[in-house]
Amino acid sequence: MRHRSIVTWLMQPLLQAAMLEYKRDVAQAVFPTDDPGLLIDGPDELRVLFIGDVAAMGYGVLRQGMTVCARVAESLSRELQRGVRWEKMAAPDLTIDRAATQLSESPVDVDLLVILAGVPDVLLMTTPDAWAASLEQLMLNLRLQHPRARVIVTGLPPVQDFKPIPPRLHRMLAARVDILDAASWRVARSDPRLQYVAFPSTTPGELKVLDQLSWATLHGTWARAIVPAAMLALEESVDRPDTWRALR
Repeated sequence: MRHRSIVTWLMQPLLQAAMLEYKRDVAQAVFPTDDPGLLIDGPDELRVLFIGDVAAMGYGVLRQGMTVCARVAESLSRELQRGVRWEKMAAPDLTIDRAATQLSESPVDVDLLVILAGVPDVLLMTTPDAWAASLEQLMLNLRLQHPRARVIVTGLPPVQDFKPIPPRLHRMLAARVDILDAASWRVARSDPRLQYVAFPSTTPGELKVLDQLSWATLHGTWARAIVPAAMLALEESVDRPDTWRALR
């Protein structure tokens, strides 16, 4: 543990540079500017909240319909033959700790919560214990408001592959992604209302178009992984409220 702390300390200049680059990139990035269309008409309206960082904001795509949030909402409406009312709590610097606090301070009516957080936590080297504690607090805050609501916590996207970075930093960020994903999986095993859904396993080329990372492809790939788990979670909220699943 002491060795890891020393390595993290030695890497601080690179980590700080990566965070500054992330902030500059977000400031210049493309985000949807059209009407998100947060209501899909239909019976037995399902209330869905997405909470997270740039992914929930729609980083890299031109239209709301291309975002992971809109694609999940539309797929759930189509597959379940239900109306869907969805909204987002999102900010580029939203950590899992802030997400837990924000949820307690801004209560919403929700049947399903989808957590798309983690990029700032990776860059800040959030520890797995701190991540797990914040996720558990988020679940507690939600239970106080909506005891039957179900939650999907997604695995982190490959943050280390978003931009060319030094090999040592690449390895460090990749390791932190894996560590935080493992922490989410452990929390999901202990809470019947929470499902962990790994980020889809892909090769670098599968997310690229003309040798460039395609954010539309990433959003769509992510949504296709989330929807089956969300449907299962909603089914279990009615049929098997005391079961848990962690999808890997």
